[in-house]
Amino acid sequence: MVPNVFISSTIADLQYLREAIRDAITEVAYNPVMSEHGGVGYIHEGSAADACYVTMQQCHIAILIIGKRYGSTAIDGLSVTHKEFHSARSNEIPLITFVDADVMSFKKVYDSDPKSSTWDDFEYMDHPRETFTLLEEVTTSSIYNGLIEFRTASEVKTHLKQQLAHFMGDRLTGSIRPIKSDIHEILAEVKSLRNHITKSENSGSQQKIIAVDPFYISLRFLLEERNKEYTNFVEAIFGDLDIAAHAIQNNPTIEDLLIKAKYTLEVVSDEFLFQQLMISERKKGNVTSMSHSINGGWARTSDQHIYISDSILGNLNQKQESLQAKLRIISV
Repeated sequence: MVPNVFISSTIADLQYLREAIRDAITEVAYNPVMSEHGGVGYIHEGSAADACYVTMQQCHIAILIIGKRYGSTAIDGLSVTHKEFHSARSNEIPLITFVDADVMSFKKVYDSDPKSSTWDDFEYMDHPRETFTLLEEVTTSSIYNGLIEFRTASEVKTHLKQQLAHFMGDRLTGSIRPIKSDIHEILAEVKSLRNHITKSENSGSQQKIIAVDPFYISLRFLLEERNKEYTNFVEAIFGDLDIAAHAIQNNPTIEDLLIKAKYTLEVVSDEFLFQQLMISERKKGNVTSMSHSINGGWARTSDQHIYISDSILGNLNQKQESLQAKLRIISV
């Protein structure tokens, strides 16, 4: 399979650079995916921007280019490029980020005085604060958080080919463990877990399998891929999945769970406000773990405070109720 490489950036100001990157990707026989070259399918039930996020999820590698233009913002205050980054991160797509060297210089000045009125009408950038927020999110991500500065298109082409070579080399030399080995380990864990969850019970001529242990029901719930967001959240709260599996059993809502764990909760309904809070808390060094995607986000601080988008809180409460329903069934 030829790898699909998604190219994410504003277009009007960076067209020359996008074409240079397209050439580099084609030269190594990969497939560049670009909206202006028909790489994004727009026959989609959502908006044209939504189609880009869906296409991102279908790619193997993403290239993010951050220049002096942030781009037009949607009602949530974010640009298409910013949301494409969120899509790549939430789907754990390997990301290579290039940043205009001038923007990096501006960022250093901004960090020294982020409240300065200079950034309210900065002639060299259209939305400097939002661009610097995007940079901050990239560098504070737990994976693929490197930045490569550039001044010319030729520099980008050279660095990109090197990064793609490193990426392939890591896989060929086994730095990332073979999937087959991981599958065997997972199957062994599942078999062991199943033995703890169920037991046989003879009923006349038939044998029934019944669940016996709420802890292992809860642990299995946490290990299901579809509950990944919920699992990441409760693991951040309790620090260990075994502890979390015990704690989540007797709390009907996330709010109850946090109270029991001695956390305070702040629900943030505005996406832009959430972004600003995160910038402020990270500058103080308070953020110990966080998650953010196009659907919203949450963050845990060192003083046991939780910031969370109302949409994410709703999703987590749905998972909590789903678990409680499973536990009610086995207690009957």
